[in-house]
Amino acid sequence: MAEYNPIVGDVLSFAWPGFFGAAIRIRNYYTYGFDREKNRWTHTAIIGKVSDDQALVYEARAGGFQKSWYTIGELRHYLEKNHMKVCRPKHTLKDVKKHCDSMLGRPYAYHQIAILAYTILGTKALEKFSTSKAVICSESVARILKKSNPTLDLGKEFDKRLDYIIPLDYTYSRHFDFITQ
Repeated sequence: MAEYNPIVGDVLSFAWPGFFGAAIRIRNYYTYGFDREKNRWTHTAIIGKVSDDQALVYEARAGGFQKSWYTIGELRHYLEKNHMKVCRPKHTLKDVKKHCDSMLGRPYAYHQIAILAYTILGTKALEKFSTSKAVICSESVARILKKSNPTLDLGKEFDKRLDYIIPLDYTYSRHFDFITQ
């Protein structure tokens, strides 16, 4: 494998363990089938800036939408250990960091995880509780991508609202090339 060199706009898909990871994997299996290896991605982030040896990564986490520096070595390690894959947009993106910065501080939408789980039952009864002020990881990245290039509209591609985009949708999108181990 060639050495991974991050660029602005790379979407990072992670396979995280834990309760929320398990809940999202169940949603993945429901949506795309039970393929443990292909459908294990449970968290999404986006690179907003790259320096010589670090990447500024934006993501929605427990503390809300935030940014943090990862060393390029860390990202390569995650990729090498198959804890991460990179979804590289096929389209030119504009003002990614600006769009990321505009979302900083938005709260994490814990309720959205419950709504996504509940929709497995085939109901949209909880949709009215969904909001674009609080965000989940995959939704926030989808919003940033759409602002950076309107062609990259995952909501339109998958025929669903952006707050219903799940991390695995990036794997099945026609808008990305993939970098894996």
